[in-house]
Amino acid sequence: MTKIASSVPAGGVRDVAGHGASPASNAASPVVVASGGPVETVSMSQEAQSVARLFAAAQQAEGVDEAAVRRIKEKLAAGSYNVPAHDLAKAIISVLKEMNS
Repeated sequence: MTKIASSVPAGGVRDVAGHGASPASNAASPVVVASGGPVETVSMSQEAQSVARLFAAAQQAEGVDEAAVRRIKEKLAAGSYNVPAHDLAKAIISVLKEMNS
């Protein structure tokens, strides 16, 4: 089995038509990755593309408290991070509203 991460060319990926489009450029767009061996095709749903855009925006956001992120990751790994259900529900609703606007 070919690992996709190791087969992505330095210039990025290309769509089936051979254009230099990014995977998030249109709905469920097929992406072909050539590695000198077999060709693999990947399709991203609209939802996956939305999540990818939100993730990229979060990574670009200013004011991220790296120490707080590290502490939360440590608590998650230890199984001791608890979020009240009400707070989680409010956060999910907020993200869904942002995605639909």
